[in-house]
Amino acid sequence: MKLFSHKEFSTKEQQLIDIFEDVRDNWKFYLPKNIKDCSHTCVHKHEVLKHYLEQAGYRAKNIAVKFKWSNQTFPPNVKKHLNKFNDDEYHFFLQVELDGHLQNIDCTFEKTFIKYNKWNTKEPTKIAVKQYGNIIYDEEAEEKVKLYQTREFWESRLETTINFYNSANKFFEILKKTPGPAKFITQKAFEYFERKGVEE
Repeated sequence: MKLFSHKEFSTKEQQLIDIFEDVRDNWKFYLPKNIKDCSHTCVHKHEVLKHYLEQAGYRAKNIAVKFKWSNQTFPPNVKKHLNKFNDDEYHFFLQVELDGHLQNIDCTFEKTFIKYNKWNTKEPTKIAVKQYGNIIYDEEAEEKVKLYQTREFWESRLETTINFYNSANKFFEILKKTPGPAKFITQKAFEYFERKGVEE
């Protein structure tokens, strides 16, 4: 799938911004729906970004951080599907080297989400999740990336997590489709879920 249209850039910074935003907005993020549909997670999306950055001559590497879904912003009717077996997860993003300096960048959420990252190439972006623990790098991060790209991992993961993933995806869609400023969107989405619940 060709996302990045090669063209002339006025500056190196504009080239990087265009690559970042092209992948951010065109490789849609959602959680796996079934074993054949696991290629739109943060790990796969950042592999695409890494490919295009390296193709343009920049050095990038995978990094990861552990987080709990229960610590993220979801209404109770989504969080009810979480338990001790499926709450922990790894989030993946990139570290890119620019002019000898390292920056962590995260393009997980496209601009139709309430919160999404813009990157000016001068400073790192925010991480898309509320993390716990330290960021992992190098071999440890690469091992996690490889694990999250195996069929065996997702078969096991979906056994315990598919109901949560489905509910979270529905919540994401409501957030993206509800018009209005960020606070209004969040409030209306929460009201909807509290009133209607998530259809199973």
